[in-house]
Amino acid sequence: MLPYLFIMQKPKKSILFKILKISGISVAAVLALLFILPYLFPDTIASKVKQWVNGAITSKLEFSNARLSFFNHFPSLTLTLQDISLTGSAPFEKDTLVSAKQLSFGIDLSSLFSESVRINQIFLTGANIDVKVDALGNANYNVYRSDAAAATDTSTSGAGLRLESIVIENSDLRYSDLSVPLTMSAENLNYTGSGDLSKAVFDLSTRLSADAFSFTYAGESYINQKQLRAKLVTKVNTKSLALVFEKNRIRINKLPVQFSGTFDFLQSGYNMDLQLDARKTTLENIITAIPPDLTGWLDNTKVKGDAVFNIRLKGKYIAETNTMPDLQLGLKVREGYIAYKGAPYPVENMFLNLEARLPSLNTDSLDIQIDSLYFTVDKGYCSIISHTTGLEQPYIAATVKADLDLEKWDKAIGLNDMELRGQCNIDLHAKGQFRKGQNPDRWRKDIIVTGIPSFTLSSSVHNGYFRYASLPEAVHDISFGVRSSCPDSNYRHVQLEIDNINLTALKNVIKGYIRITDPENLHVDADLSGNIHLKDIAQCIPVENLNLSGDILVDVKINGIYNKEKKLFPVTKAKLSITDAEILTGYYPHPVTRINVLTEIENADGSLSGTSVVVHPVSFEFEGQPFTIQANLKNPEDLEYKIASNGTIDLGKIYRVFAVKGYDASGFLSANIALKGKQSDAAAGRYHLLVNSGQLRLKEVALRMEAFPKAFNIHSGVFRFQQDKMWFDEFKSNYGTSSLVLNGYLENVINYVVQNDAVLKGKLTLTADRVNLNEFTAFEAPADTATVAAADTAGAGVIMIPKNVSLVLAANAKEVHYNDVAINDFKGQLWIDQGKVQLKETGFRLAGATFMMDAFYEGITPYKGSFDFKVKADSFSIAKAYNDIPMFREMASSASGVQGIVGMDYSLSGRLDQNMYPIYPSLKGGGVLTLKKVKLKGFKLMNAVSHSADYAALKDPDLSGINLKTTISNNVITLDRVKLRIAGLRPRFEGQVSMDGELNIKGRIGLPPLGIIGIPFTVSGTSEDPVVKLKRDKTGKVLQEKEDTEEAGESEPAAVPVAPQEKNER
Repeated sequence: MLPYLFIMQKPKKSILFKILKISGISVAAVLALLFILPYLFPDTIASKVKQWVNGAITSKLEFSNARLSFFNHFPSLTLTLQDISLTGSAPFEKDTLVSAKQLSFGIDLSSLFSESVRINQIFLTGANIDVKVDALGNANYNVYRSDAAAATDTSTSGAGLRLESIVIENSDLRYSDLSVPLTMSAENLNYTGSGDLSKAVFDLSTRLSADAFSFTYAGESYINQKQLRAKLVTKVNTKSLALVFEKNRIRINKLPVQFSGTFDFLQSGYNMDLQLDARKTTLENIITAIPPDLTGWLDNTKVKGDAVFNIRLKGKYIAETNTMPDLQLGLKVREGYIAYKGAPYPVENMFLNLEARLPSLNTDSLDIQIDSLYFTVDKGYCSIISHTTGLEQPYIAATVKADLDLEKWDKAIGLNDMELRGQCNIDLHAKGQFRKGQNPDRWRKDIIVTGIPSFTLSSSVHNGYFRYASLPEAVHDISFGVRSSCPDSNYRHVQLEIDNINLTALKNVIKGYIRITDPENLHVDADLSGNIHLKDIAQCIPVENLNLSGDILVDVKINGIYNKEKKLFPVTKAKLSITDAEILTGYYPHPVTRINVLTEIENADGSLSGTSVVVHPVSFEFEGQPFTIQANLKNPEDLEYKIASNGTIDLGKIYRVFAVKGYDASGFLSANIALKGKQSDAAAGRYHLLVNSGQLRLKEVALRMEAFPKAFNIHSGVFRFQQDKMWFDEFKSNYGTSSLVLNGYLENVINYVVQNDAVLKGKLTLTADRVNLNEFTAFEAPADTATVAAADTAGAGVIMIPKNVSLVLAANAKEVHYNDVAINDFKGQLWIDQGKVQLKETGFRLAGATFMMDAFYEGITPYKGSFDFKVKADSFSIAKAYNDIPMFREMASSASGVQGIVGMDYSLSGRLDQNMYPIYPSLKGGGVLTLKKVKLKGFKLMNAVSHSADYAALKDPDLSGINLKTTISNNVITLDRVKLRIAGLRPRFEGQVSMDGELNIKGRIGLPPLGIIGIPFTVSGTSEDPVVKLKRDKTGKVLQEKEDTEEAGESEPAAVPVAPQEKNER
């Protein structure tokens, strides 16, 4: 039996060996073929693929080398380009769109032996993909030639594209679209998309993963560094450029969602309807998907509850027309539960209904409705019902009720950065709009709160405590009760009571109460005291870049009514003391030291006149330079003052210490002044009772404020105080491109500062190399194009003159620029009074000629002004005036070819628009234009008459000694009869010319010898196209007048009304 078995086993072993041998040889042959095959067609395949790549893209593709192999992406045969770099399309030609370790093109094996090689796969490995779209909608990814589709015709091309799959491996993607604006990024992105991409309609199956996915819209982060997994099936229609998303599953961290919708490519944008739904999930899953990253917190927190979440983005996106889709969001939570580890009581019974809408992705239309947010912590609760519309100036309707133990709430949600204690009660009802707008009392930029929601608030904290985990000390024994209300939208009607104020930190204590009631009469009742050691602040409150030391003592007792009109002031006894303080910030290496302040305010009888303010010497030292100021002010009704100051300040360095946002300063200020007197003595001219002396020196001071578009640069100057006058001694400064030197004095300064209706008087001499009047207009735009109160659409405004200034100004300026007019050698007297300016016997040069002018100007509102002038010029060139004076060019548009010298004596009045240009229908006036020696070359009116009458002598005639008398009213210039003598002919004419160029002229050409017999003519049409008829017409076609609409109530831009007393604009 054994020999038999041995004989039977031998053939089986031999057969197995043969099978293995054949299999090994076959595998080796296949591997050898896979290795050898690329070398059989290396040049053919590589050259055809490279040829296709170069013909298919418009930008620059660079790579280090190319390799053909089966083993890079087995079993596909691929041509791999190493270390590739692809630049973007215009306007991003210099930026890299894609850089990658490898870019591989998969070759269809069946096409190897045909005339054309087909590419059916693309692999991108280790890539950095940076997609950009600028604010105008120009994208950097438009690198594929619009005619590259021809290359897919493999019968005419060495290589063609018929994709079946796209694979992206281990890559980083960033997408930034400034036109929306949004950004997306994905780290370690892996993407596989497959389908028959050569068909007109096909299904694209996608698998996608990213270790960290982020999404930001309008600067707000909505998804931040979240893990992303997706399995998608997308129906693609290449003819209609439409995408249909179906059977799509996405997971953002732990949150599973369904993605569906449509996306259509339009000629100028997109049309979309995209939905993201999590119909049945948990509160924990939602928390993992939203920013910020709470992974560490969730590891120590138990979160439960059912949730439903959905987002929908629907509508068209067209950058050119700023058309945006609508965004909707919904979130519901039921039986929510949050308990941080070790918390004795959880947040539970959480209920939330939230709906948000963002029509056209416009934040001003953002609508958020929380019809209920409710939760409990032990026996405490919080209930919120809220509806807000808009973001910049929102409408708010809210009801908030809460009674919470802050320690239990703190521990339940795990606020590790802060420890809270105390019992907090809130009862708030609010309804109305929060509004901001231009301050109606000013016309320069001053955005303030103009309206608030009506509200009632009752809130209290007892036994309060908070401590930052990073700091050693706590603020404790916190208590207060707040009652506040406003019956309407006027914030001036707010009533506020804060009782039982108490706050302790180390040995620092603040206690007292504040009550502000009866807004009409402003009753104030307050008793507030505090003792603060500044060095202790940093131990309990985080302060960055700030070191403080010294002591502050506050003791304020106020009770009574403040009403300036009724001359009432609360009975007051207040004291503020700062002792040995020091301030060091991170903005400058040296501190402000030895700060000492002692200020006392007292009022014993409740009258305004019984108020006294005593500022004991305020002193500080900065970089070894001491500065002191002291003041004693009594009786605001008739201010009695005693002020003294001495020292030097480096404004630039002191600004860097405090770095106040919106302000900037530099230069040196040196003071040595002593002022003593009484307001009534200054007003009555009892100057011998005033003791004002000293100097205030300024050097290279540059002051910038948001209210003014340009910097005030004071190069050098001295304010010298002498009795009732403040003298300017060689005060050299510039504002924008205007350079000014002032000398002279101002008087009534004290009254002007302390009394609203006081007038600042003075007499000054102004010398300037250049004055640019446009830079002084009400809304002149700054360099950064920031605008002021609708000035972007309303114009730059007119020049406003303060109402309470009365100055005599002797001006001498080498250049004055006004709109497009350049005036030279301006010299004359200016009287400034009650918001008006008068010029008398003022001389200047314009268009190469000397003019003398009397004039009047008033800025009525920031958007309109009025003027009245009388001007004389003995002789000036018409050609130069036509080129240099826009108003002359517009009123005499047909004079473009006229040459010669004329004289002028003319009066004109009218109104100016918001750009300081005359409003033509408002112009009224008249005068004489004397033609001294003029050649009417190319004057279309005379040439048309010459042609119609067949008298060549009337074409381009020479004229002299002719007086043209005209009047202007309601947009029409009326010309009195003018008689001429030209080559024996005696023409005369008269009539009307409108500011719009329309003509109504009648005349007669007197024939030789004496002009008794003549040819009548009329001229109609326009200055550019006159129509001449040889006939008599006594009236012609009377031109339609345009009346000034001001009296009819001409509308102005939605205004920023002019301030009646613009004290801050001087």
